[in-house]
Amino acid sequence: MRTIADFRRAAAPDSTWLCINRQYPETSGLRTITSGTTRLHFTGFHADGTITNGSLYIPRADECRIDGDTLHMLQNPGADLTAWTWTLLAPTSQWHDKFPPRYFAATPLREGLRGPTGKPWCVYARDHDKAVNALGQAVDDNAAYFATQTEADDLVQRLEPAGTTYYSYGRKPADGDWAYDIDDMAITYGDGPWPFHHGERGGPTSVRLAPSTAYLSWGNERVMVWPRRFGQAEADLHLYVRQQGSYAMVWRCKVAIDLLADTFTLPDHCPPTLREQAAAKARKVLDLVATGRRERDTYLRPLTARDRAAKTGETRPHERDRRTSPLPEPTPPPADVQTVEQHREVWQRVGPDEWLTAGPGDSQRPQVHRHDTASMLRFGAVTPLPSPPLSELDRIGAAMIGRTLVLPTRQPGRRLYELTVQHAETGFLYGPTDRSYRTALHLAASGLLTNRPVRLTDRRGRLICVGDRIHEYTNYRFGLEPAGRLIGAFRVVGLNAEAGVLFTDRHAEHGQPEAVAFPADVEVVDRASLTQRTDTD
Repeated sequence: MRTIADFRRAAAPDSTWLCINRQYPETSGLRTITSGTTRLHFTGFHADGTITNGSLYIPRADECRIDGDTLHMLQNPGADLTAWTWTLLAPTSQWHDKFPPRYFAATPLREGLRGPTGKPWCVYARDHDKAVNALGQAVDDNAAYFATQTEADDLVQRLEPAGTTYYSYGRKPADGDWAYDIDDMAITYGDGPWPFHHGERGGPTSVRLAPSTAYLSWGNERVMVWPRRFGQAEADLHLYVRQQGSYAMVWRCKVAIDLLADTFTLPDHCPPTLREQAAAKARKVLDLVATGRRERDTYLRPLTARDRAAKTGETRPHERDRRTSPLPEPTPPPADVQTVEQHREVWQRVGPDEWLTAGPGDSQRPQVHRHDTASMLRFGAVTPLPSPPLSELDRIGAAMIGRTLVLPTRQPGRRLYELTVQHAETGFLYGPTDRSYRTALHLAASGLLTNRPVRLTDRRGRLICVGDRIHEYTNYRFGLEPAGRLIGAFRVVGLNAEAGVLFTDRHAEHGQPEAVAFPADVEVVDRASLTQRTDTD
């Protein structure tokens, strides 16, 4: 909303609004419009459970201020002091969004809540219908009053930071000395800065952590940690704010962790009152990572919450298997290897001691990272991938620009995904997918390039040579057209038998001299049959 006219249109019958009344805070609650245009009639559901009917005249422009979906009614026209606010609620709003905040700044006019002269502002506690003191305690006397709303809002932020949400059956963090345990299945030890790998798929994987104080601990105290690229990780914390009956009020916080430097960074908007709790939990995550690095040369898997519970008889014991020898140190690839894979990350050699990998970037180009061999091996062992020379990768990639590839996915439950190639460089194909994200894929890991014989033959076994005319058919490699549909007749302008691809003049009229094709999708045709087909079209 920007104008009064927008507010009038939004305040249609059956629309629901959350009212925060600064002058009469006990009347705050839901407002459901029943009728009216110039004068709105509504049913009011107050925080104390009472239901009343009321009305509201549409204010003039100088009597209010509009910010997004919120209408602020001013105490005096042109002034800054707010009498009450109405915020439009979406039909999909959660139930806890339909209650006024537990604490909010108010300038009460009611006797017993009204502040002294010069200090009209206080922090109103909805649950107790009282003002609070500086410690957040609802009191009849000695409540804290302020000269400005800013001072009152600062106390609200200390008591309940913005963004605080409910967590069902949450609990306060445990006191004393405790640590995090792995509370997940199929986790094994592996190499690299992140020691926790997936036991079936392999490679670094996310883990769920739980405090060591109790088996099957409360959900808000569990932590999810995701390993990111190049020695980074991210922890998802639920910081405890206060108890609310059987619920806990929590503030969600994502902490960036540098696994190479063993440091963490709290978000700038983390409330000062919760930063100590966030830092303590992040440090315990790093302690668990350090423990994993020490143990991975001795054990195959980490100690889990289930193992700890077995010591007290809560679960059946399950011994951890020991390694017969320590994990091998990553070794540099031979000088003739051009492409390697490292935990699903593909690196391309671009110099004698320089490697490049690409990942999601902006709308046009991928994000490129370069490292020397020693730095690359810090992230784990590498496996050589068969790949043609870099110049040939650039040639093949340039011929794929503008085409939509249908590729196998590594995720269970879905076999294929589409990648529209917008940019190709050093063997990496980059562009948007049909899953609303962008990705960078190396040709050597795409499954498109396979080991082929020295000579290329078409799908009928006939030899393919430069200058031949061929018919090209779809085969689910480019787009989702039915397999076997004839695309057209083109001339072969180049071959790469080692990579198993040929190049045609399919897009020559659009200024692209080469288009990539695959032998299994083409048939060599003689000039007579080509002429006959052209005459009948």
